[in-house]
Amino acid sequence: MAKRRFIAGAKCPECEQQDSIQLIIENNVERIECVSCGYKQTQTNRDAEGAAKGDKESIIGLFKPE
Repeated sequence: MAKRRFIAGAKCPECEQQDSIQLIIENNVERIECVSCGYKQTQTNRDAEGAAKGDKESIIGLFKPE
């Protein structure tokens, strides 16, 4: 079962609608999806490795819901 949470204040990079982005965590893979236009983005292993190493250029923000 996937966990879904909305990201308050986030804007969709495609349609620029605010508060329409949800974070979906399924099988330890994080992805975002816009409920307005259907835009989707999945975190790649490279993104996760960059975040773990503290690479500030490869990631906008790191969200760890618990």
